[in-house]
Amino acid sequence: MHIRVSSSFDHDISLFESDQSVSSTQDVAQMKTAPVSACSPPRSKGCFDLNHHHSARRVRFDESSNVVTYQIERGLWYSSEDQLNFEQEHTANAKAIIRADGEKPNAKCCRSAIERLYDACCSSDSDDVGDLNLAPLDAQYFEEWLLSPYNRLGLERSTVGILREDRRIRREELLGTVLGIQEECSDMPLNEKEVLISQESRAVSRAPRLYASYLAQTQAALAYQTLYLS
Repeated sequence: MHIRVSSSFDHDISLFESDQSVSSTQDVAQMKTAPVSACSPPRSKGCFDLNHHHSARRVRFDESSNVVTYQIERGLWYSSEDQLNFEQEHTANAKAIIRADGEKPNAKCCRSAIERLYDACCSSDSDDVGDLNLAPLDAQYFEEWLLSPYNRLGLERSTVGILREDRRIRREELLGTVLGIQEECSDMPLNEKEVLISQESRAVSRAPRLYASYLAQTQAALAYQTLYLS
């Protein structure tokens, strides 16, 4: 496996979002900042200031000082070929799911059942999965989705358009909610503002949290049946 150390990140992996860490010796020129006025209000970590603009700064890395401090074992890291295979398998499974569901009546289609499940999550005012108003047949179809011969886990957003669109809308709504609170409640004590942001964020994210909890509980129940009751 070849390792390329570079200061620019030009990787474009569409299927995975992962943090990358680079270990290097950095020579950063000392930067001077203007003194903060004694009348300036304190800025808390994570607090946005809509009127604050950062000046452009430049950071350089001494590429000649990069040192590998450990031996990387072959086979412990995914290669570019592996990532390409993952993407092709992802696409092939998604198409197979759509074709298989297309041969069923809409009421028995697993993807339609997922849409109805997610609609129940959106309609719920409770954070308890047990309070979901889900039809027994939809629960059965969802189990069939998880027990399918295709590797369907994680493919919901690729095959059920409503989940993909809902995620985009909720991210925009969450960002607008947080920025709106910070702008309109600037005089509110920090601890009260944090509680308000937390409450509003939980309300916005209730549906995807309920769906994730229902998915996890259903998987656990199916695994228990397979291991101990079969």
